[in-house]
Amino acid sequence: MKAGKKKQGSAGDTAAAPGSRTLFVCVRDRNGKGASCAGSGARALLKDMQAILAGEGIAPSELLVRPCGCLGLCKQGPVLVAAAGAAALNRKPPKVKKGKKRLGVYTQVEPDEARLVLRDALLGEHG
Repeated sequence: MKAGKKKQGSAGDTAAAPGSRTLFVCVRDRNGKGASCAGSGARALLKDMQAILAGEGIAPSELLVRPCGCLGLCKQGPVLVAAAGAAALNRKPPKVKKGKKRLGVYTQVEPDEARLVLRDALLGEHG
C-alpha cells in the first residue's frame, strides 16, 4: 500500500485523501414500499461508475465512488451527491435539502450519463 492511503472497512476501498473527492450513490431499497434509488438502478450504476474509474486509471484517492443510505429524494433516483475537501472524508454524504437546487446533487441519473457525472464530480467545485 502506498503512503498516504488508508484501508477502509469494506473490501479494497481506500480512504479519500485530503483534497480528493467522493461521489456518494444512494442505494437504498424500500422493499416495494414506494420509489427508491435501488429500484431505479442505483446499484448497477454504482458498479458501472467504479468500473469506469478503474478502467481510466483514476485512483480512489482522486475520486471515490461509494454507496450510501437514503438522501431523501427517493422519487428522483438514482440520486448522487458529490463532496470535496473535508466533506469527502466523511462516511456519510452531506445533507440534501428537498426543493433546493444545489451544486453537486445529481438526480435521475441514467447509465449513459455515468461518464459525464464522474467527470463533473472529479473536476467540479463541490464541497
